[in-house]
Amino acid sequence: MNARRTLWLVLIFVLVLAACQSGEDASGPPEIRYGEDVCDRCNMLISEPRFATAYATESAKVRRFDDIGCLFLHAQEEGETIASYWVHDFNSEEWIAAEEATFVVNPDLVTPMGWGIASFAEGGDADAYQAEEGGTVLSFAELKAQIDSGELNPMSMGMKQHNH
Repeated sequence: MNARRTLWLVLIFVLVLAACQSGEDASGPPEIRYGEDVCDRCNMLISEPRFATAYATESAKVRRFDDIGCLFLHAQEEGETIASYWVHDFNSEEWIAAEEATFVVNPDLVTPMGWGIASFAEGGDADAYQAEEGGTVLSFAELKAQIDSGELNPMSMGMKQHNH
């Protein structure tokens, strides 16, 4: 009887422990299953790594997006306190902390939701892209301020959207 009781206690402990874990590590960039995961704002499939973005809230909820504009709009609409923002480098498609990235807003760049924003790990890469393709180079804070204020949005900029 003692062995049976111990087994039940171990089983209950394991179930309680599993229920308490969120299943997601919010301390770094999330895994995105391209072509399967959907954007938390627009519900479109996230299919292009170079434009995929994410953030983690202070309560360790992870949100995934198909375009950087969706990330900022969702954060603004939901009023969540953000612990970290993540974007992909346009060239390497590697995750980078958004606050450390340099961005180019280019109305001719076709992105999933029409924001025309590319992110770069290195400022020199952003400058080179801007020199060749055009657009405006912005820091994270400048980009966020323009989107938050409504100054930058796909409709007013005549930006192009992918056809999903």
